[in-house]
Amino acid sequence: MEKRIAVVELRLDRLAREQDPRVVLEPEALVEARQLASILHDDESDLEGYYLLGWLHVSRYKALPEGAGQRDREEAVAKFTPCFVFGADEEDLPDELLPDVAQRALGFVWRIQQGMSASPSPALRARVTDLLRRIAAAIPRGKSEYAETLSNLSVILSSHFDAGGELADLDAAIDAALGAVESTATGHPKRPGMLSNLSGVLMTRFTHTGAAADLDGAIETGRLAVQASVGSAIGRAGGLNNLGTALKTRFTESGILSDLDAAIEAFQEASALCTEYHEKAGVLHNLGTAWHGRYESTGASADLDNAIECCQAAVEAAPEEHPARSMFLSGLGTVTLTRFQRTGETVYLGRSVIAFREALEMLPPGHRARGLRLSGLGQALLARYRIGGDRSDLDTAIDMNRAASREITPHQTEFNAVLNNLAISLGQRFECTGDMDDLDEAISASRASAQATADGHVDRPTRLSNVGLMLWTRFKRTGALSDLNAAIEFAHGAVKTAPREHSALAAMLSNLGTVLLQRYERNGDPQDLDEVVRRNREVLGITDVSSPDRPRFLANLCTALHTRYQRTGGFEDLDGAVAAGHDATATVPSHHPERPRYLSLLGGVLTVRFERTGAIADLDDAVVACQAALDISSAEHPERADYLFQLGAALHRRYQQTHSRRDFDRALAAHTEGARADGARPSIRIRAAQAAASMTGRLDPDLAADLLASAVHLLPEVADRRLSRGDQQHAMGKWSGLAGDAAALALASHEGTPADRAARALQLIEVGRGVLHSQALDMRSDLAELRERHPDLAHRFEVLRDELDRPMELASLTELDGQVSAAVRAVDAEEQRRSRADQLQATLGNIRAQEGFASFARPPRRQ
Repeated sequence: MEKRIAVVELRLDRLAREQDPRVVLEPEALVEARQLASILHDDESDLEGYYLLGWLHVSRYKALPEGAGQRDREEAVAKFTPCFVFGADEEDLPDELLPDVAQRALGFVWRIQQGMSASPSPALRARVTDLLRRIAAAIPRGKSEYAETLSNLSVILSSHFDAGGELADLDAAIDAALGAVESTATGHPKRPGMLSNLSGVLMTRFTHTGAAADLDGAIETGRLAVQASVGSAIGRAGGLNNLGTALKTRFTESGILSDLDAAIEAFQEASALCTEYHEKAGVLHNLGTAWHGRYESTGASADLDNAIECCQAAVEAAPEEHPARSMFLSGLGTVTLTRFQRTGETVYLGRSVIAFREALEMLPPGHRARGLRLSGLGQALLARYRIGGDRSDLDTAIDMNRAASREITPHQTEFNAVLNNLAISLGQRFECTGDMDDLDEAISASRASAQATADGHVDRPTRLSNVGLMLWTRFKRTGALSDLNAAIEFAHGAVKTAPREHSALAAMLSNLGTVLLQRYERNGDPQDLDEVVRRNREVLGITDVSSPDRPRFLANLCTALHTRYQRTGGFEDLDGAVAAGHDATATVPSHHPERPRYLSLLGGVLTVRFERTGAIADLDDAVVACQAALDISSAEHPERADYLFQLGAALHRRYQQTHSRRDFDRALAAHTEGARADGARPSIRIRAAQAAASMTGRLDPDLAADLLASAVHLLPEVADRRLSRGDQQHAMGKWSGLAGDAAALALASHEGTPADRAARALQLIEVGRGVLHSQALDMRSDLAELRERHPDLAHRFEVLRDELDRPMELASLTELDGQVSAAVRAVDAEEQRRSRADQLQATLGNIRAQEGFASFARPPRRQ
């Protein structure tokens, strides 16, 4: 090897020295070249030999008469290609051959990509990326002989990006595709394919950056491709498919239905033009997802039928090894999930879970589409949890959505949908566990999703509605009025922006009714109440009788009619509430996580109707319903105390009619358990304690005194320091007489001496009257000793205390359009206050853990 390399090297040295081209044209020169070429290996170990042979042949090419040296030119390009591939500097290669060398290297890259594993090493990926970029730089634009090479380069760069490359690869792919188009004359038979390719890569970049110019460019280029493809069925089908994809995406972003209709027409024509069944799979998938998008805008069941038919056909047409089979399965999972959500047919839910699982299993870790598959499976599992109540489905759904949010970058257009799905699943788990961390995270994720979803986007109304519902849920738990006001704003915004045919309009109207009912209960405006009833009736009027959401809508109507009955006394409202409650419990699946709430709600309105009519059958049915609600709810369920209260109320009312001691004992046990239910809302625990105390005050004054004393000590939780002053005062207003009643029972009890009982009574009155005042006084503790012994803790305490003492400033992160409503700013201010209060509580814990500071910032105890 070394001797043969030396021979060729000597000849090139002689050429350089003598400057006589005949040196390389001697017969011996070609013999020496062939002898060296015969022993070279096809790898980077023999690059020196390839490099020398390349220069020998290029020298012969230049020395021979024009047209006679083409064979040597081809040999020079072949020999320089390994040098280029394995990193030779472009300046070390002849400029005039560099484009052809790069063109030949492109085939080498294609072979590498075909042989790459699904998860190549970072070093190999970096090497291929570098080579592709060098090829892109070496191929000139504007020359027709390189147009096809540029188009092929674009395809390979795009493929490299899809497999995990960087955005710069996609930029280079677009540059190459544009160069190919510019290098091809109008009317050239390959121009339609190049235009179609350019449309496709522009569409890909839009998907990852959201740049509207790329989307518009993809549509414009796609239309040119279709116009230029007359006479070519295959080319026209590809162009129509790309055009349809771009139009469907613009519909999703802007909500212009004409774009979607044009997309469907394009896909239908493309499908008819495809002769090979496996080629048809991708077009059928796109057509199916377009029909699905149309269903979501129109609510027409025929559109959904078409979507399922096309997506199923796409999966059947794609062989197991089809590179897009995972995407086709995901599409089938989406449309079958939608069918279940519309009709409640569980067979479609099962098909959805299976399709999403298969789609996910086909993709290796790190694949760019894994995030979407994870999110899709998370949606299906959440739907299965809602009908089956299996907690593992819910936890897995959250895990899937969390993983999806990590794998999809914020620049990708699907990111907002993934955030929305995560928020919904976290909100569902809060309903199951009462964990405020889940709810706070759900609100944060849903707000981010809605905020980043552009006006006109088909999913914006749904995402706005979700934010409103979650803020309402937090208001119910904390009493922060800012959450309620913002919830109403978001819910109104959702209904206002949703087309009348929107498939989720019923859910949006229901959510609006829910938050307006809460405002009525806070402010007492009868107009709100009438609108709630009207909205709920409207919801049921547009909801299919088999829809899985119908029980929830019926339960909401039951609540609204019951509330209006309490205000007006109209018996038709009470009868309507009972009927709606019966229908809700009759149609909800037996393992649905909301079934206990619907049963308890029915029990409550039946008890009220008994009060009006005296029909004992209503009371018996109320007890049965309330007991059933309790039987199927877990001991940790956050609303278990509410179910206990309803059961206790029904049993106590029946005891008053029948004097059954068993009913009395069961009622007292239910109220006592509810009063002692750690983790339940403090307000329901106080109501339960009051009910139990009223039942046992004469029979067991000690128990009654203990129950109300415990209720009084819950008042600081009602007036949570994290709430604004106004919300604290409103929350305390409901319990103005509680401390007095507790003091009276303390005096009537038999425990301790009269002086002890008087002291307890006085202490309870002071606790009740001074909750808000004591919060301020607790924070005025003497800091001198703390500053001396633990200055850092003292400083931290003072900073947080002073921030909480200041009036809330309505500061907010700027929304995309730079405009933030007062209601949203108030939510942000409340969230900042809650964060400061939590930090203060943690700081107090650290201070009290220090020696000698266990009672720091605590109210004095009466001995």
